[in-house]
Amino acid sequence: MEAAPAPQPQQKAAEPKAAKEAKPSHRKEPAAKPGPPQTAKTEGPLAAPTPKGKEAELAALAPAMRDGTINIMALPWAEVFVDGARQGVSPPLKAIPLKPGRHRVELRNGSFPPHIQIVELRPGAEINITHRFRR
Repeated sequence: MEAAPAPQPQQKAAEPKAAKEAKPSHRKEPAAKPGPPQTAKTEGPLAAPTPKGKEAELAALAPAMRDGTINIMALPWAEVFVDGARQGVSPPLKAIPLKPGRHRVELRNGSFPPHIQIVELRPGAEINITHRFRR
């Protein structure tokens, strides 16, 4: 029976060596800093852009993609057609957002001859069309 207790002290002696070996490896790693997880960083070439980053990208592309606006002021009133499609009556219709490019704007009012204007709309630009129907 005396032979069995002898291995136990050797196991205890082995445990501290393993514990000593494990401690230095933990000390080599930097301590975790409080704050957001490191996976949420937005820096670096592989990082996913944050919503603010996406907004900045869209803002940079916006001049090429943004609609333009045609503002209508018709007196006393007019039915407004753009590229053959009815847009409404002015007033109250004032601003019509459109894709950049060439557009045909037609203002109609009863027995008056229609007013037709071809416009070239640039991205983000505004064009004002004012017309007074007269006899």
